Amino acid sequence: MGALATSPVGAQTPQQRELCYKTTAADEQTISGCTAVIQGGKENQQDLAIAYYNRGIGYQNKKDPDRALADYDQALRLRPNYSSAFNNRGNVFQSLGKYERAV
Repeated sequence: MGALATSPVGAQTPQQRELCYKTTAADEQTISGCTAVIQGGKENQQDLAIAYYNRGIGYQNKKDPDRALADYDQALRLRPNYSSAFNNRGNVFQSLGKYERAV
């Protein structure tokens, strides 16, 4: 896989946006692309919540529950009724054996 071109903080390339929002991107690509989108500061609240959610999925797939939970929490701060973020956050808590938090 090729390396992504780096961008100054606050900038994002169309490729990074595509990697963030593309469901078939590899986890590392999703994490990198969504980080650029989040740092870019150009997304509306709805799209920013999706970027955090998608990055959370990447972290969850890479077995990094702390980062996944942080991103799902941020997605829910931006979009309080985001059912997919609630579901995935519950799955992370369940995998950690925190069943009451999972519910």
